[in-house]
Amino acid sequence: MKEALHEILRNNLIGEEAPNLLSPKVSFFNVAELNEKLKVCYSDILLVTTDDSDRRNKLIWLKGKTKEYTLMNVGFTELLENTNTLLMVNKSTLINMEAMRSYRYDFITLENLFPGWNNKQIILGRTFRKSFYSLINK
Repeated sequence: MKEALHEILRNNLIGEEAPNLLSPKVSFFNVAELNEKLKVCYSDILLVTTDDSDRRNKLIWLKGKTKEYTLMNVGFTELLENTNTLLMVNKSTLINMEAMRSYRYDFITLENLFPGWNNKQIILGRTFRKSFYSLINK
């Protein structure tokens, strides 16, 4: 299927290689801890929270990384539009379904993916419960 799709696109694009339409979305972000932009695959984001010191910035935790990164001037809307793996659970937190271990009425418990995350709990906001449960129960 993938090869057939590329063959069709290759024939329609003169002199250009067909883009890989099936690859995950990737973007580069300004990171406060680095003097360069960081390449982030949206599907690798496990948790996003608002930075308390500057609400324009977001703290993210990535698969396979042991520390958080501070993305500068990024909004939740941009992150949610580029992936279907993140869920908004309160006004300042997005989580990836893979990071969830369990949930109950008003708390989500995360997997122990990083040191210090032993039974880390996130509050499930009242205004986000209905959409959260509808997405979870699909």
